[in-house]
Amino acid sequence: MQARKVACILGVLLATAGLTLALDVARKKVAAEFNRPAPRSSPRLTLEPASTACQHVGDEIVVEVWMRDIADPIVGAQFFLEYDPNTLALAFRPDPNDVIVPGDAPMSVEVFECSLAHQSNAQCVPNSGRLDYAVGVPTPPGSDFVIGDHKLAVLHFAAMHDACNVSGLVDFRLNPPFETRLSTANGAPLVVPLVALPAITIDSTPPVIGGCPLAISQNNDVGLCSAVVTWTAPTAHDDCDGDLMPVGTRSDSLPLAAPFPVGITTVTYNVTDACGNAATPCSFTVTVNDTELPVAHCPGDITVYPDLGGCSAVVTWPAMAADNCPEATIACVPASGSTFSGTTEVTCTATDASDNESTCTFTVTVLDFYAQATATLELQGPLVNEVTRCVRFTFCDSSTGVPVVLDKDVVFPVTLDPNNSIAQVLFNDLPCGYYDCVTAEEPLHTLRSKVTPENVGGQYVADFTGPANMLYQADLNYDNLVDIVDFGVFVALWGWTGDPNTPCGSGLTQHADMDASGYLDVSDFGFISANFLLPGDPGCCGLPLALAPRSSITVDELRRLGCGHLAVADLNHDGMVGVSDMAAFAQGVRPGPRPVEVDTTDTEPQSAASE
Repeated sequence: MQARKVACILGVLLATAGLTLALDVARKKVAAEFNRPAPRSSPRLTLEPASTACQHVGDEIVVEVWMRDIADPIVGAQFFLEYDPNTLALAFRPDPNDVIVPGDAPMSVEVFECSLAHQSNAQCVPNSGRLDYAVGVPTPPGSDFVIGDHKLAVLHFAAMHDACNVSGLVDFRLNPPFETRLSTANGAPLVVPLVALPAITIDSTPPVIGGCPLAISQNNDVGLCSAVVTWTAPTAHDDCDGDLMPVGTRSDSLPLAAPFPVGITTVTYNVTDACGNAATPCSFTVTVNDTELPVAHCPGDITVYPDLGGCSAVVTWPAMAADNCPEATIACVPASGSTFSGTTEVTCTATDASDNESTCTFTVTVLDFYAQATATLELQGPLVNEVTRCVRFTFCDSSTGVPVVLDKDVVFPVTLDPNNSIAQVLFNDLPCGYYDCVTAEEPLHTLRSKVTPENVGGQYVADFTGPANMLYQADLNYDNLVDIVDFGVFVALWGWTGDPNTPCGSGLTQHADMDASGYLDVSDFGFISANFLLPGDPGCCGLPLALAPRSSITVDELRRLGCGHLAVADLNHDGMVGVSDMAAFAQGVRPGPRPVEVDTTDTEPQSAASE
């Protein structure tokens, strides 16, 4: 009985709205509208979502009531709907009248509403899951109507639960006597096919990732600072979308299939369903351990000469570390650039970023002599032939007084009068040490010369050239003087012919061929007269100075000294060898002939005669 009353009220209201139209105006508008081409689709009433996008629980879902392809002029509509109260609820709004509202103008007058949100009539009994609604055009003037497609009402729901692609969540009730219909301009009811709300999706449940791998630990591939790592990819399932494929990313932003570098890389899988719900990520770590030892590259054994002035040397070398990973370092003990002496073993340790180590060793040997010292000699000339002389060098540290004596064969080239002969000596056997004094002398022919060595390019350089430092000839008895005794030796050897060379180890004690001619002549006497009474330089290391040169000596003294064979130089037979005898020699007086070759070791004087 109550239902019939509601139906009757709706019918009367809609009929009243229709009758209020001015008949003449309505007829004209109807006639004009009826002249439109017939619609191509069937007339119908539809429930349409305002948005086809996925919805989430709590979202507002707007459903619109449309008439579609209606050829008749319509002035009102009544519809009786049902909805799934487990999934949808009428939206809450401060003004209940805003939950269900009329559609587009001119269909803007709410005639009747019976819902949980609002009851426009006391006879309305609201029921969960149902709503009744009627709408019409304004009255008066009653000249408006709609035709074709038109939005009749807007319904606001709240999503309560997930619903995966479910249709008919809002539908027309078909149970009589509650008939959904339109009202035409002439007051006649129009019943058309009804279309329920199409499928929509309400999804607030994220997908779930399963089969997430556990942490992976793996050694590096041989020779590489990385490893190829594989695993079984996780899967994902969503209540609405079914099986999904999670997408994996790496913390180093490289592709999943790329080799993993040494260290820890995080792999994260994510998946999002069609409604934008993101699953709880699946994350695990991939640890690649560098177990490969670096290789320490040492140089070969090193042998060096000491630095000048001592018996040690600062030694440097290149040492390298090779490794499958970058940034390997190498450290040596003792370190490159240290000072070494003697033989020292060096250990170099290569260490990589994972603290793997390897070592190599080599030795550093500092020799106890210098690689090279240089002496330049100027020998008083002229020299007729190239000649080899045994020159004695004495190196000394004046603070210790310990001399180092080295005899060297020196080849002096031929020179033309009055040039001197220049030669250079290279030492590769000078013991290490500090030297501030060096002397040179040729024991069979020259005076001693002393110089201070210089440090040039890390080697000792001694310069025995120039008038102050050259080697002056005519010291024939190795007493560092040119005096009357040397004249005696010269005269005692007069008539000699032979090899002008006096190399080291020859065993000679006296040799007067100063111009390297191979025989004695007046040119050799010229060295004596030119340098007569000239002393040599004092020695290094505190050696005593030479005695004063003598211009004469008696024959008796010569014999007492064991040098009686030099008495042959007493050319004027006055019992003394002196400058008068030198003058006599210069005037052509020569020692007399001898039956045998002069024995340079004889202590008895020989006879002398005038040429």
